[in-house]
Amino acid sequence: MPEQFEKIRTEKIGFRADEISFIKKNSNEILGILDDPEEREAVKRISEETLFPDDDVWQKMGRGILERFETKIFEFEKKEADKNAKRVLVTSDNPGSFGAIKNIIRALENDSRCKGIVALVSGVAGKQFTGEFPIFKKIHEERTVLGDIIEVSKNEPIDVALASVSVKNGPEGLVLFGAKSNLGVSKTFFLFEGYGTPGGTFLLGNNERMESIDGIFCNDEFAKKILGQRMPEYPQEKIHICGVLSSEGFELEKAESYREETRRKLGIDSNAFVVLYLGDLFSDGKDEGFLDPDIDIKTLEKTILAVSQFSHNNVGGVVIIVRPHPRDPQKENLLAIGEKIALPENLSIRKGASPLSFNGVAYASDVIVSIQGTENFFAPLRGKPSVFLAYNDLGLGGDALRQAYDEALIEEIRQIRGISIASSSEALTGILEKVSKEPLVGTKLDTKQMHSATGALIDIILV
Repeated sequence: MPEQFEKIRTEKIGFRADEISFIKKNSNEILGILDDPEEREAVKRISEETLFPDDDVWQKMGRGILERFETKIFEFEKKEADKNAKRVLVTSDNPGSFGAIKNIIRALENDSRCKGIVALVSGVAGKQFTGEFPIFKKIHEERTVLGDIIEVSKNEPIDVALASVSVKNGPEGLVLFGAKSNLGVSKTFFLFEGYGTPGGTFLLGNNERMESIDGIFCNDEFAKKILGQRMPEYPQEKIHICGVLSSEGFELEKAESYREETRRKLGIDSNAFVVLYLGDLFSDGKDEGFLDPDIDIKTLEKTILAVSQFSHNNVGGVVIIVRPHPRDPQKENLLAIGEKIALPENLSIRKGASPLSFNGVAYASDVIVSIQGTENFFAPLRGKPSVFLAYNDLGLGGDALRQAYDEALIEEIRQIRGISIASSSEALTGILEKVSKEPLVGTKLDTKQMHSATGALIDIILV
């Protein structure tokens, strides 16, 4: 559609062209945070190049969806705090970072060294924030986000900023490129809460313009080695190992009740052996053109074949729970795989997507598998073995793993207790036979370890 005609048509029916353009450009990400079928269909219609939504669709769906996706600012000020207490700015976009950030916010709320918290959130984090923190006040003055946050910092100075990882379009860019110069922040820190790669802003190719980062937080020595590989110029002494920053969200004390409740909801026998397949998201920000575009679907199909072979010798029955990545715009296709494949009599497939909680399906399982999910590293800390599905077929998980880690790091993964790497479906069958007979012990976190991670981080940023 010619640009002039598109502008006339847009103005005629009352749409803001920039809003429509934003939805078109980011439709995959927006679809990733929507569960309602009607809302998903509306975004698909809006994103069609030749199809403009009618006014009813836009008023009912478009503006509300856009509002949930956009970056939001929330603020919380304490009535009482120490004389020299600091005001802290945090950012979050995706489920991984929000799992860590929400625990940090809760700790800051109860720490007398913190007098206020400002949160910049978008995407899935923006969707969840209000429910988690209802006492925070939403800031919206009809300016740009940058304009609003500058005004917030003028009203009450921000002392410390903590930016987290996002894949694309995350709010951390505002902090990493301008917290000190635009907001007057004294210290800026970066939170690397997983085991992937510093994404989003770090992949723009202009890191030399980024303001100095006073410290980076990560989970363990392996995560620190990833940072050393990806950011070799950054001083190693400024990378702080705090422990698993998302661990307070594991709810280990509820593991047994989650297991019983989720198995009951899904109709899974207590004696069945359960494999949790976690979908991945290979898009946005990394050069992954060599990967098969159907990597997740083909990997699940090969995994079902492997589990089918394993099920022949399992008298208690075997179940695969399929949980797509929460931001996968094609999640319905992954969930439908089980309906298209003939299964052995003692193997069945269940859908484990929302509204089932992640902890629910994790503790309902006996082993967790994915191509390259952070939960592969977290699973042993929950007391569950995990498997990287690094199938060596062209464009599948083996290529993805080698793109993410060099050979030295892959060998380190092999040495982590409770984690295996399957290079083929036959290898996965063998791994399942082994882990089904050898319960994983001694890897679970305890309460002290969980709380110490967040506490160690806060002690550093509030100095």
